[in-house]
Amino acid sequence: VSEITYSDEEYARLIDKNGKIVREFTFEELMNWSMEQQDKPFEDSSCFADYSKLEIGVKSELFRDIVFVDTPGLLSITSENSEVTSKYIAETDYILWILDSTTLGSTAVNEAIKDAKYSGKPMLCIANKVDNPDELAGIRDYVDKEYVGVFEEKFYISALNLWEEYLEDFASRDKNAVLTEIFECLEDIADSKEHSVNNTLSMQLNKDKELHEKLLK
Repeated sequence: VSEITYSDEEYARLIDKNGKIVREFTFEELMNWSMEQQDKPFEDSSCFADYSKLEIGVKSELFRDIVFVDTPGLLSITSENSEVTSKYIAETDYILWILDSTTLGSTAVNEAIKDAKYSGKPMLCIANKVDNPDELAGIRDYVDKEYVGVFEEKFYISALNLWEEYLEDFASRDKNAVLTEIFECLEDIADSKEHSVNNTLSMQLNKDKELHEKLLK
């Protein structure tokens, strides 16, 4: 789990399961360390089990009024990670679902999105790995047809390209158009809190109805 929030003094630190800071990084050290972990085989990355989360403070106006949490996901390889994600979904105000555009059509993914929607929280779709602009039209067409009424808004990005832009000019991150659009969308949703409350009640009723119908079969 990674938590990103605004801070006048930027920082990055690893927190253990007892809430203790076990390591602190500069942003450059964090980037290097992250890339080192990604290059390791999974069995050599078991050290992550000792950590509770990574806290990051950024001096970016985008994060001044929001805490961004990156979770392992509902389809994580461990049940513990899935439980952690479910806990954050229950506590959060909004859900940004990162959709892997290279694995569209997965039944497991569609079921997980359905489960998340039952939370009643406003959901935004961030379709990632749109690295080839020629594939955008097909990806957009699938998402529009498959997830009718699921997401408040949909965005299409290439995290790889964004990462390369950050490495080239990290200081200009506030000016990223896609990130700015996402945060502006969250602000618009925040202006209609009643929507979230009513939607939560509606989703819970639908979930209870569906469960009841399954039991009757």
